[in-house]
Amino acid sequence: MKFYYLITVFISLLFIGCSSTYTVSDFSSKEKFYADFNKFVTDMNVNIILKSDSLFTSSESAYIAENSLIFTSKTSIGSQKFPLRKVKKIEYINYQILSGNIILNNDETIYGENIKVLPDSSVQFIAYKDIKEHIPLGYVKKISYKNHWLGSLCFSGIGLGSGAVIGGIYQIIGSGFTIPIGAPEVVGISLGVIIGSITGGIIGYTYTYEFNP
Repeated sequence: MKFYYLITVFISLLFIGCSSTYTVSDFSSKEKFYADFNKFVTDMNVNIILKSDSLFTSSESAYIAENSLIFTSKTSIGSQKFPLRKVKKIEYINYQILSGNIILNNDETIYGENIKVLPDSSVQFIAYKDIKEHIPLGYVKKISYKNHWLGSLCFSGIGLGSGAVIGGIYQIIGSGFTIPIGAPEVVGISLGVIIGSITGGIIGYTYTYEFNP
């Protein structure tokens, strides 16, 4: 019985999202819209979608100035290779793509992906450098970022409500089961909160600013 609750609550959460979308019409002026964006988006990991549907990502310093979006993107500068004796340490960021910071003995830090320690006692990786980009706002469709802590909180609340409703439904349609009255709601709420917290932490609460919808 608990297995059915688990599946049902999880599926229900997939169809319910936690997000907020803002447009210029939500503010008293275009300048207020831009100011709100600069206040909350700076230093966040953002996804930038242009009107052409091209996608950029930026991990820092995305802001609006002089009717342009200014952000930092990482651009590949090709494969690099260093003897391990010249490498002080490797700080991994994402183990799935083997990305991280390669810190050399002179304290120079290089961001790389597909980091490999080779049998010849060297480290090889695809190096990237930060490039400051300027894009006129007329080309920008929307920009979004995620708050994973708030997503966990939001989805746990949704899980609580959906778990209670699903538990009630199971109690009604499953009256033939030998379970105490109220147990389906307790199980549903408990599983809903747990699944919601985990799901929300992964998916996150999405904030989207639409410039040219």
